[in-house]
Order: sequence, then structure tokens, then C-alpha cells
Amino acid sequence: LTYNLAGILSELEPVTALDTDPQGSLTAAWSLRSKEIPVAVAADPAFPLDHPALDASLCLVDTPPGHERHARKALALADLVIVPLTPSPLDLMASLPLLAMAADAMKVNPTLRMLAVLNQVKANATLRETIAGMAREKGFTVTQTWIPHTVAVSEAFLEGLPLNYARPAHPAVEFFRELARAAREVGA
Repeated sequence: LTYNLAGILSELEPVTALDTDPQGSLTAAWSLRSKEIPVAVAADPAFPLDHPALDASLCLVDTPPGHERHARKALALADLVIVPLTPSPLDLMASLPLLAMAADAMKVNPTLRMLAVLNQVKANATLRETIAGMAREKGFTVTQTWIPHTVAVSEAFLEGLPLNYARPAHPAVEFFRELARAAREVGA
């Protein structure tokens, strides 16, 4: 999600992405890129608060799921946190501690905004809407847009590119554009 959102946002301005996940999937995809794009990727699983990438005018930070220390750092620094949720009750329950952490972070970062997005959504609209409704009941702001599960994202990663650079005409690109628009509205 981070890489594809960075790709969409880079159509408007250069983007820096900081990969703090020890798994390093964002960095791995970047290392495969088949052409230059206006996205800079840096990796640092330690996620120091003085990392130079954080000085960029637009920096996306990819944190490991469920990593409280990284989540707290991101919440303290961010203007906007995007929370990807797969349409699963278990994924929603796993994300609930983030709401409490965000409430704490807002004491030092009062402009913090959070936006949940359903990610890797399969065709079941009923499940998608049920999970989105449950997330709203728990206190998340949930985008109306959602990101479909498509093999094209994995195929684009084989080229080390966000979907909009690898397959610009793919229908899923518009979902990422809608997410970028929603993020800009919430973050403004």
C-alpha cells in the first residue's frame, strides 16, 4: 500500500518512503525497479527520529504491523496515519490498540489525523461494508474508497514499480488515486 500510494503521489511531487519494517518488502521491491521514478526509498528498521528521510516535504513511513514502538514514533511525527485493514474481523481487532496509541500521541501531536482503508479487498461487497461499519463503530475514520486485491500489484513489484508506473491503464490505479485524494482531504 505504501509503495503504490507513493507512486500515485509522485505524479504530483517527489516522494520519500522510509521502510522501517525488518521484513523490508518496500526496499526489496525498490531494488528491482526497471526505471527511475520520483520516489526515493530509504530503509532503517531502527526508525530513528532524526532519520534524514523524515525531513522530506512528503515522507511516507512503512512500519511493521503490530510493532508498538514504531507505531508510537509514527503517531508522534505524522500529520496523517493511514491504517490498512484487510476485510477481516481479526485484522480489525488487531488494529484497535492503535486507536489508544493515537489518543496518547495527540497530546504531543494534536494535528494527527488517522484514516483507515480497506486493503486487498476481494469481490464481497457485503463483507467490505460490514468491516468498514465495524471500524467506524470502534472509532476509525474509514475511507469510502478501498483497494482491490489484484495480482497486478504483485506483477508490478516484479518490475520494482508501483502499479501506476508498471500498468498505468490498470483499473486498480484509480483506487490508489482515490485513496490519495482522500488522504489529502483528511490531512489538510
